[in-house]
Amino acid sequence: MFDDVDIIVTYGDDTLLDTLQGDPLINQIPAVAAGAVVALDGTTPLGTAANPTPLAIPYVLDDYVGLLAEAAAKG
Repeated sequence: MFDDVDIIVTYGDDTLLDTLQGDPLINQIPAVAAGAVVALDGTTPLGTAANPTPLAIPYVLDDYVGLLAEAAAKG
């Protein structure tokens, strides 16, 4: 069902991708297998990017777009 997903954006830390890729079912999603996962640490300002506020958008936009570009290049 997720074979057309190019990038996955979720909350998590540095170990999330390893956990997703280690799961035999979830790793069948092409974005996960390719490592095209953006894990936003909810304890950092960038973690607000998935649920932005008008004041936060200018602060995190460049970093968020950079993470999306890195993930898209892997997909």
